[in-house]
Amino acid sequence: MDWTTAVVAISAVVVMKVSALIGLWLHLRMRRDQLRHRWMADAVAAVAEGGQAEIAEQVDDCCFSASVRTPTREKEHMA
Repeated sequence: MDWTTAVVAISAVVVMKVSALIGLWLHLRMRRDQLRHRWMADAVAAVAEGGQAEIAEQVDDCCFSASVRTPTREKEHMA
């Protein structure tokens, strides 16, 4: 194996690994955004039905800890 072939082979492996890591990072980021979007849609629906949403604490610039409480209905407890 000459010098050029070795450099090309090693470069190809490095590019493949970096591409795989970038793909994984993008997948995890999209998954997090999908989960956040789904949670926000559920929270808005719960608040629209009379529930309460409260932010417990701001974790960092983009994330927070929050809880959503939905009101209990009298008819459900009576049955």
